[in-house]
Amino acid sequence: MKYFDYFSFDTLGETLEFLKKQKHFVKIISGGTDLIIEFRKNSPKLENIDKVLDISRLRVLKVIEEDNDYVYIGPSCTHTEIVKNDIINKYFPALVEACLSIGCLQTRNQGTIGGNIVNSSPSADTVPALVSYNAELELLKDENIERIFKVKDFIKGPYKNELAKDEMLYCIRIPKDNTEDRLHVFEKLGRRNALSITRISVCANALLEDGKIKKITIVPGAVLPRFKNMKIAEDFLTGKKPQKEVLREASELVAKEVFDEVGERWSTPYKKPVLEKMAFVALCKMFKIEII
Repeated sequence: MKYFDYFSFDTLGETLEFLKKQKHFVKIISGGTDLIIEFRKNSPKLENIDKVLDISRLRVLKVIEEDNDYVYIGPSCTHTEIVKNDIINKYFPALVEACLSIGCLQTRNQGTIGGNIVNSSPSADTVPALVSYNAELELLKDENIERIFKVKDFIKGPYKNELAKDEMLYCIRIPKDNTEDRLHVFEKLGRRNALSITRISVCANALLEDGKIKKITIVPGAVLPRFKNMKIAEDFLTGKKPQKEVLREASELVAKEVFDEVGERWSTPYKKPVLEKMAFVALCKMFKIEII
């Protein structure tokens, strides 16, 4: 077991001042669910970490609110709090489904959406939903300085992101573009039915106009080093009626775009047809089309 110094403060100002003084990265936690696993595995990600900063006492990071343009989610909101929140259920049901799919009830009660993002695992359940909704992150360096990233740009690769050592994630904000008229879906495949780490996931949302797809986003999870929209399939579907054969062809394009990028691997004969099938099932579910 690795030993470390533990810090926690009552105010945001004290927390940011502490970060500013550090010469090396400090491990920031709120729920701490990923950290416990890393300590048990003696993860190399903790090799240069000797200080842990607990931000769970900062109430300002646990707020969910909205204005005319955005919904704002504090990074210390747990997955259970998101699942139960009326605002998130109203505008972003695919994010609710993603949070519901995470681990067990105890993990959802303790783990936070901010931790899921900043850990930057390729199998992070909430990230495909956030990317599909074009979510943005506010990073705070002091109480007057911030950087803003789209979620898809913030994560640079497996367990790598844009967060600097003197910054913390302050807020997740999601635009409310046509939210009440959109269709939504989140599908996940794990190793088993309970407590599973995602093997493949697909999140999508779409807007219809006169029976045709006006706008659509499709974001797979756990199959690419970075999260991204499936632009080829999205462009193919835009302007078309969501019929079964059209959705099947779009699903083939999703799988092709993914594996054109990652190349052939030992798992490709399994993963490619599974991703294609999952994308097809997700799209049919979203557009309420019977598969059989």
